[in-house]
Amino acid sequence: MKIEIYGKKWCSYCYKAKQLCKREKVDFLYKELNKDFTREEMLEQFPGAKTFPQIIMDGKKIGGYTELAIKLGKTPNNTGNWVGVGTAIGAAVFAATNEPVWIAVGVAVGAALAWQKPEN
Repeated sequence: MKIEIYGKKWCSYCYKAKQLCKREKVDFLYKELNKDFTREEMLEQFPGAKTFPQIIMDGKKIGGYTELAIKLGKTPNNTGNWVGVGTAIGAAVFAATNEPVWIAVGVAVGAALAWQKPEN
């Protein structure tokens, strides 16, 4: 099995994809934006791609982290969605109270719910 992960710095799903490959003992090649390829090369390789990572498995473009996890027979761990939920709750409370602090509180709550201990 040959896996190529096209990612970028500070990308949580790129990190998760690499960790998943390591945990499952699957060899992979990681390529980083602006180090191993340019944005233009990315758009040529993956036209229409709007997210990172983009992953190729055995020569076939499969999508991102979620698709990789499914292909490896694992349940994707997409806890990052909680940040969006917290932001939405904070925005709703802000709309009702006109107190901007509630947006920050919502983001903080969402981030706390999404936090996981990093795997070694």
